[in-house]
Amino acid sequence: MALTENPRNIGKDSFKTWFNRPFSMNDILMMKDIVVQRSELISQAVEIAAGGSTREARTAAWLLTHLADDDPMLLMENQTRIIEIALSTPSDSIRRDLLRIILRLPLPEAYLGPLYENALNWALNEKYAIAVRANAIQLLGQICEKENGLAAEVEQYLSPVLDYGSSGLMVRGKKVISRLQKIRQNVDVNQ
Repeated sequence: MALTENPRNIGKDSFKTWFNRPFSMNDILMMKDIVVQRSELISQAVEIAAGGSTREARTAAWLLTHLADDDPMLLMENQTRIIEIALSTPSDSIRRDLLRIILRLPLPEAYLGPLYENALNWALNEKYAIAVRANAIQLLGQICEKENGLAAEVEQYLSPVLDYGSSGLMVRGKKVISRLQKIRQNVDVNQ
């Protein structure tokens, strides 16, 4: 079902109701363009991703991902809230989308520990969706770029994943392990 009323007239109070509709890709892209023009709606979309109904939260996370694809810095003001939601959501689809956003922004020092612990769990635990696991592997690589001392440990944990993971997981894992090996070499050279 396409959007039938002019979404540019969406009031802040009625914004959430738009997320109850089935959205097509064109609808989400149109909403993205509107939210870019009305940046006060970004924080509201983040809160809908945190506490809306399942449909609302998934659609809001999808919208936020498209915003991040175009300009991740639009979400910088909401970065800590996005991280908190990703760490606590029970939904793999919301976590997948929010991890994609987190990967596009500079990682805040205050969240490196919780992100590391959770990303390691997501990457290694088969109960999580492949996309969550793949994004978690990439996040671990980014954390190791900031905290070089973790590279050897992460490489040890990720190596077995390459033996039995899906092809997408294996490709992402090999790229990250290659980066980790370079990080370790640079650490060894500098010591």
